[in-house]
Formats: sequence, structure tokens, C-alpha cells
Amino acid sequence: MEPHMHLEPPKEVRGTFSGTSELPIPFMTKHAFEYTNKPELRDPQFVSSVLDLYDEEILYTDGAIKRLVAGLKDQNRWDETLFVFTSDHGEEFWEHDEFEWIDPRDDQHLKNKKVVPWLEKMVQCLIFTN
Repeated sequence: MEPHMHLEPPKEVRGTFSGTSELPIPFMTKHAFEYTNKPELRDPQFVSSVLDLYDEEILYTDGAIKRLVAGLKDQNRWDETLFVFTSDHGEEFWEHDEFEWIDPRDDQHLKNKKVVPWLEKMVQCLIFTN
């Protein structure tokens, strides 16, 4: 349940943002690297179309989380549930002439370096209290 390559939004959300995009679906890593190696092919409309597919995958994931929350509430388990959302890396859509994932060790891409220590403390607290 994550937006990731290959970009192939499920039928329920496909076309919500992308409309009649000319992109191949699934939009695969091999397609992305073709455009990475030929920057002259990356016009703003193309990049926007790729982002639309990614956003449709995010929309589907949001819906899945909504269904999960509803199920937990229906089963009276909501009050004993804790969600922790983390990420192993960010996504890049040619902002720095690269595509797909961002190396978390690359300072140029980090905006909030305080998240990891905070998360580590929270996990330690959860282990200690259980």
C-alpha cells in the first residue's frame, strides 16, 4: 500500500488527475530513465502527467487508509490503535535532473533532519511502556 514505481494507479482512481494522458501505463522505471537521459524530452506537460499518475496512487492509498480507519472504528478498535507513518526516502521527479528516489543521506534533499531522532525516541518510549 504505497505509491511507488511502477506507476499504475488502480482502476478506481485512474484518470482522476491524468485524464487522457499519453503516458504508457504502467509507467515503468525504464520509461523514466529514458527521459532522465534525454532531458530535451521532458517538457512541463510530460512531467505534470507523470506527477498526475503518482498523485492518483497517493489518492488510492489515502482511500485505503480511510477504509482501514473505518474498519477499526466499526470493530471498536480505534481507541487502541496507533499509526506511525515513516518513509525510507523521498521521490524526485527531475527537480534535480534525477528520477525516482532520493538518497536520504544527501543533505541537498533533506528539509527536516529532526524527524529520525524524534521517531527513535518515540519507539523507545513505546517499547518501554509496553
